[in-house]
Amino acid sequence: MIRIHTLFITISILAIFGCTTSTDFNVSDLKCENLVQPLGIDKATPRFSWKINSNSTGSIQKAFHILVASEASLLKENSADLWNSGKVQESNSIHVSYKGKNLKSGSTAWWSVRVWDQEGKVSAWSEPARFSIGLLNEDDWEASYITFNTENGYRECPQFYSTFEADELESDYYLHVNSLGYHEVYVNGKKTGTGVLAPAVSQFDKRSLILTYDLAPYLRIGSNELIIWLGSGWYTEGLPGVVNNGPVVKAQVEKINNDLQETILATNDTWVGRKSSYTRHGNWRSDRFGGEIIDGKLASDDLKSETNNNTWQPVSVIDVPTHSVTPQMTEQNIIADTIHPIDIQKIGADTFLIDMGKNLTGWLNIDFPELKNGQEVKMEYCDHLVDGKKFNDRKQYDLYIASGDGRENFINKFNYHGFRYVRLTGLHEQPEANSIEAYLIHTGFEDASGFECSDPDMNAIHDMLQYTLKCLSIGGDFVDCPQIERLGYGGDGNAMTVTAQ
Repeated sequence: MIRIHTLFITISILAIFGCTTSTDFNVSDLKCENLVQPLGIDKATPRFSWKINSNSTGSIQKAFHILVASEASLLKENSADLWNSGKVQESNSIHVSYKGKNLKSGSTAWWSVRVWDQEGKVSAWSEPARFSIGLLNEDDWEASYITFNTENGYRECPQFYSTFEADELESDYYLHVNSLGYHEVYVNGKKTGTGVLAPAVSQFDKRSLILTYDLAPYLRIGSNELIIWLGSGWYTEGLPGVVNNGPVVKAQVEKINNDLQETILATNDTWVGRKSSYTRHGNWRSDRFGGEIIDGKLASDDLKSETNNNTWQPVSVIDVPTHSVTPQMTEQNIIADTIHPIDIQKIGADTFLIDMGKNLTGWLNIDFPELKNGQEVKMEYCDHLVDGKKFNDRKQYDLYIASGDGRENFINKFNYHGFRYVRLTGLHEQPEANSIEAYLIHTGFEDASGFECSDPDMNAIHDMLQYTLKCLSIGGDFVDCPQIERLGYGGDGNAMTVTAQ
């Protein structure tokens, strides 16, 4: 139904435009600030890019026409209320600057483009694309930084809870999150978006990043529950700009209806917090990135608003030193591939060696056989076996402490590993291969090109390098080996820096 509805809207818009178009070429891959339909960009004068597809050799763009409107339904030549560029005699299709009415923080817009070729043929209008402006100024925020400090300090992965009302669902609802540390957002029990290990990396005495989420798909009329789940990540004791012994967040929900913007929820001392089932070990330093510990007894309550075992408690409002707080302008980290084990061997009475078949940067997901209350299962990770036999201990491990109550599952959330092999200790029976998955995680960029030739060795070298770079692209940077260092410096920084011509 959704696809049919979207197609109907697109066809209707093109019909309303009422232009004679060429079927030989079309416009696709619309991007705003090099991102696909971005929410919360860092400027009020965005730049647009697109690609031209043609069945004719040598086709070039000779002119373009851009429409920008506050609603998709207004993307018509006679009603685009933000910008109607008219026919512009220009071949450029990269970083074309917006020249319409002033856009303000938090606003949203839709745009579409058509082009003319060297023979004067005009394409159909592109499918509409959306973008929104982030919170660009300190005055745009009504929210305060909040934290939930415990004796576990930066090891804690707390949850923060509040509710807000939605009296109608026709408006846009955006959540802006500025977390010092990783975060995930849940609305009415459902995770928003597909990003993981968010936000990207920054140095907190200089900059922290804002991510914007579209809440509309998750809302219901009346009261809505919002949980923001935090993990320290790079916001760890002793690193630059870290002033609190635990992760920190500032967030607010904006309701937008045409030109009207209203803040309907902001973090403050009315929010409540609690421990989650996740804590972290290690201190986020070279060769000591540690892993995660999950308490199975708390896991079933993690996303419940009401629970007897883990009650909500008051949060603390804290001051954070002044620094640049800006929208994130790189793609989020994503789960890019699912990898299944190729071999599981029993190497001890309660120990098994899992071979995922290839190295990866990312997470492990495992459904356990039946466990007893308090039973501990340890998962250790390494990238290779010494002499093809001995487990190469890199001090990477996760720990699951069982509840003994039905199906139990482990999956990483606020840490990750570089690994091929997993040593599983504490199980009394061998896990099934179909109960184990690993997730390759990297910054959600698109492949720009590929390579293939008649030499299999050259193809293999290319594929190896391409896959290696994917494993080393996380948090918006190319990084050093993720199991040891995780920083983008030296040759890693040079590899991703634009070179002057």
